[in-house]
Amino acid sequence: MIAAAAGALRKLGPVDGSSGLFRELGAGFLAALPALTNCFAYGTLIFSGPLRPFLAEGVAASLTTCVVSALVIALTSRFRTAIAAPVATVSAVLAVLTASLGPTLEALPLDRRLALAYAVLFTATMTTAAALLLVGFVRAGRLVRFVPYPVIAGFMGATGWLVVAGAVRMATDVPIELSSLPAFAHRREGLLLALLLACTAGLWFATKTIKHPLTLPVALVLASLVTDLALPILQMSNEAAHAQGILFAVGNTAWPGIPLLNRAYFQADWTGLLPAIGPIGAVILITVLQTLFLASGLEISTRTEVDLNHEVRNVGWANLASAALGGFVGQIALSATTVNRAAGGTSRLTGIVVSLVALVCLFGAGRALEFIPRFVLGGVLLLQGLLLLHEWAVMTYRTLPRMEWILVIAIIAITAWLGFVPAELGGLLAACVLFAISVTRIDIVRAVYGLNARTSSVVRSEETTRMLVEHGSRVQVMELKGFVFFGSAFRLREKVKEIVAESQCLMLILDFSRVVGIDSSAAATIVGISRSLHDKGIQELVVGLSPTAVRIFGESGGLDKHVVVLADMDEALERGEQLVLAAWGSDPAARLSFSDWLSAILGDADHAAILQGHLVKARYEAGDFLCRQGDLTDDLYFIEAGRVSAIVDSEGSAPARIRVFGANTVVGEIAFLLNVPRTATLRVDEDAIVWSLTRGAFDQLLTGHPNLILALLRDVLRLQVERLAFATRRIAALQL
Repeated sequence: MIAAAAGALRKLGPVDGSSGLFRELGAGFLAALPALTNCFAYGTLIFSGPLRPFLAEGVAASLTTCVVSALVIALTSRFRTAIAAPVATVSAVLAVLTASLGPTLEALPLDRRLALAYAVLFTATMTTAAALLLVGFVRAGRLVRFVPYPVIAGFMGATGWLVVAGAVRMATDVPIELSSLPAFAHRREGLLLALLLACTAGLWFATKTIKHPLTLPVALVLASLVTDLALPILQMSNEAAHAQGILFAVGNTAWPGIPLLNRAYFQADWTGLLPAIGPIGAVILITVLQTLFLASGLEISTRTEVDLNHEVRNVGWANLASAALGGFVGQIALSATTVNRAAGGTSRLTGIVVSLVALVCLFGAGRALEFIPRFVLGGVLLLQGLLLLHEWAVMTYRTLPRMEWILVIAIIAITAWLGFVPAELGGLLAACVLFAISVTRIDIVRAVYGLNARTSSVVRSEETTRMLVEHGSRVQVMELKGFVFFGSAFRLREKVKEIVAESQCLMLILDFSRVVGIDSSAAATIVGISRSLHDKGIQELVVGLSPTAVRIFGESGGLDKHVVVLADMDEALERGEQLVLAAWGSDPAARLSFSDWLSAILGDADHAAILQGHLVKARYEAGDFLCRQGDLTDDLYFIEAGRVSAIVDSEGSAPARIRVFGANTVVGEIAFLLNVPRTATLRVDEDAIVWSLTRGAFDQLLTGHPNLILALLRDVLRLQVERLAFATRRIAALQL
């Protein structure tokens, strides 16, 4: 027993001597002031309307929440200075919860009315605790990131409105409805509204002038004292003040006990909770979101790295205990926590002090409530509600896009008109619609270009290159990106129509290599695009489809049989070039004999004959290799016929084909002239005839025929310039 007590004391944190102990105790007492203020305000807010005769029980339930949640959080939270108590946002929704049972409560006798109120608060708190524990244990705390911010802002603004409406109703007995507004013209209700507004203005001025966390609790005490002293001067008795609604009329001022032990739950008609299912869901949602927000904010402000899921579980355990002892939903209270830190609190002892102070007040809550004017507590609530509205409805005007800000205002308006639950559902639905619209506006077309901007890796003659530059726009490439769904697919169809009309293209290549996902409706739209292209005589190539995309296209009826599906973009570009060359003539250089080609690149037939006399002719079959990457470089290759690919091997990735050389091309000139190992592997793709110039023969020609070598080097320089231009065009196309 002694060892267990010592272990509990060690968990409280460091307390350096008697001075440190007094500092922690003082910080705890100061932090208790805003917590107690909120307990009185939120207890009367929740137990208003038909529950007005049970104000003492309501404040007692609120103080019980503070006692239990402050103690549990103090002992378990990683935030050593965190203070838990009832908070405005959740209490406002709890007030809506009890108000939703208004007709049912009014039809019940007083004893069963209180029992039903206890039952609904117990149910809301237990289900909220279960939800918090579930979120914590499955480690789903990060799911809050998926709730749209405008919806969160709308919910917070809506709770601000609920606090405002509850404050006015608590202080004046008049609900904020169009039909009830004329009631404020009556003398009693008008006076109470004027007192409420005057008190709210005074509290606002005090908190703005004196920026200290204790300003609001001290102002509440002073306002209560001034009112209690002014009533005798104005010759108004307590009975008259109660009748006029200036003071609370509290019946039973004794502690009501624990509902679970005094059998209050057995007197409740639990079937009467059916109308409260929607508001209970709102309590759960707001509590989970608010808990995650508060934990994230404290993590940043205290520079303490914590496990959010652990903190969510702690709040769940606290609410489980609160429900069992007759309290309701409690959370970390930012105002009390701020006072605690400002007063020098550093250990868990401060939270325990707050819990003990609330426990002492619990036994005299009803008596203390008789001395607090209704309009003063109403002013505290009204100020908090207006601050919430200002923060989430006014300040977000500067930070949110207009449509999202309108959604925030719409959620608040729907809450005021139809209630919180319709606003909750409508806000989520509207957020989904806005998301769909915003995603539709994102252009999924990353780039559009023709073969005149980017060619394949096949090395072609100058004449062929000019032909591709002139007519390459008749083959268009569309690079897609992101997630393709029904809205963006519609825009893609319109874009395809525009490109086909402008370029008069013969072939369209759709590149899906950067597409992260596609839905079935988008796949069906793309299938329709393919059929439209086929009807117009336009060939279509599809490149880079993922296995998932292939499956979705198959489920949507499959791509048209005329659509060619390829895995490599370079192969698609080469097919496009072949289509252009077939339409506007083949490569003139390919029809030249080997001797004539040598004469063309050297500019002299005699030089060509001399060079050919020093070359060694060889035949290769498809699959052979002229050389491999890293080999010593002893030969310069001249291709007479066939195709040869340059392949680069990289560690950790598959070999990549970088260029393709056809008939009448020079290959391997860089490594040969620089006398370095081969920078790429040369693989024969089609049966080829290749002539080789050895290094020894090159040296002989350099000595005996320097002009021939100069002409050869001049052609090599031209080749390098062309290949540099090719690389530049490819890089530019990739960066579009």
